[in-house]
Amino acid sequence: MAGPKEVSAREAEVLAALAGGRSNAQIARQLQISIRTVESHVSALLRKYGVSDRHELAGLATVDQGFTTPTGPGTSRTPGWHRPHP
Repeated sequence: MAGPKEVSAREAEVLAALAGGRSNAQIARQLQISIRTVESHVSALLRKYGVSDRHELAGLATVDQGFTTPTGPGTSRTPGWHRPHP
């Protein structure tokens, strides 16, 4: 399973909310977007991370797994999730 090189700021927000155990409807309310938009972001994240379900995806969004939110120069989409290279 390979992590993506970068995700959009909105995808990072959806991923963080998903990792917090929120449903698509709760994420939609929190981010003030439609449920369909949340579903699209979740689908994109599943493809980017190469996982088959939202539980696996949520597990990837933990600090324990080495995921961070990049900041600073050279980060075209901040915040965004990425997995540092070993």
